[in-house]
Amino acid sequence: MPVMHSSVRISNTNDVKCYCGKSCKDLEQQSTENLTTNTSTHSTFDEIDVIENIASDQNFPVLKKGVKLPKSDVEWSMADSYFKFELQLNAPIRTEDLSSSITLMNDVVYNYFTDNFGYVEKMPDKELVNKYKDQTVKALKKSLKQLKLSNADPHEIKYVARTLRDKLRNAC
Repeated sequence: MPVMHSSVRISNTNDVKCYCGKSCKDLEQQSTENLTTNTSTHSTFDEIDVIENIASDQNFPVLKKGVKLPKSDVEWSMADSYFKFELQLNAPIRTEDLSSSITLMNDVVYNYFTDNFGYVEKMPDKELVNKYKDQTVKALKKSLKQLKLSNADPHEIKYVARTLRDKLRNAC
């Protein structure tokens, strides 16, 4: 069933113009068709209600640190094999177990990548970016030397060194 933010009737037909611009069947007509054609033991509307309840009751987790991802095909293949082994699903996931299944899968994937590849370093401060963005390679070398001699903030030293390496790499 399409997600509609606002519906607009198109002339006298039973069509509704969707938010995306497509003409869709009238939701009332579509829902009655679903009820008459649905021969399973439980209706589509019951499933939708359960999923909406799960989504509304769900406590959203705190954002985790970013992880580094594999870079080679061999590493991706190993990760794929690990996930297939670790997340063996013998039975279909029931709608009641949806939240716990998603949490389990998320944790398995996240923990695998953090254990094997580590975390992504935090993003540089806007202050550092603005301070060093217009400097030449020569100026960055001089700044890096001064930062190392003065025992400056290691985060700033890493940022300047990385910026210098990127500029040297791009220059070649």
